[in-house]
Amino acid sequence: MVPKASFEGAMVALSECVVNYLFNGHSVEFPNLGIFFLTCESTTTVETDEAGLKQFGKFKIRFPPCKELAQELERVECELDGVYKVIGERVLERDGNGTPTRAEKIYSKVKGGEDELLYEDDLNNGDNSSTIPDDGGSNGTDPNPDDGGFAG
Repeated sequence: MVPKASFEGAMVALSECVVNYLFNGHSVEFPNLGIFFLTCESTTTVETDEAGLKQFGKFKIRFPPCKELAQELERVECELDGVYKVIGERVLERDGNGTPTRAEKIYSKVKGGEDELLYEDDLNNGDNSSTIPDDGGSNGTDPNPDDGGFAG
C-alpha cells in the first residue's frame, strides 16, 4: 500500500511536470487515458504589419481520451436517482471571529420519488448553524447551481 502523503506528493509533482511540458509546447500522453495538448485562438491576416503576437488569443487545454477509454465511455449506463435542490447549508467550521470557514450544503429531493430531506435533524437544531437561502438560481458562474443539476 502506498502512503497517502507519498501519493499526494507524486500527484503534485506530476501535475507540475504536465504544466511545464504543456507550456513548453509539448503534448503529454497518459497511457490508457489520453493526451493533453494546448490549442490557441488566433486571427488571420494577409498584411505583414498586422502580423505578430497580437494575433494570438487565449490558450486552451484539450484532453481527448484514448480509443479504449472513449469506447468504455460509450458503454456507460446512467441511472437517475432524482433531482435535488439546495435548500440550505450546515456550518462545519468557524474561525476565531465566528465567521463560517467551511460549510456543507443541504439538499431536498424534488423529482424522482417522494420528497426527502437530507440532514433533516440538522436543519432545525436550534443553534442557528444552518441557513435557508432564497430559491436560488444560477448566474452562470457557479459550477453547482442552486437550481439542481450540474452546469459543467
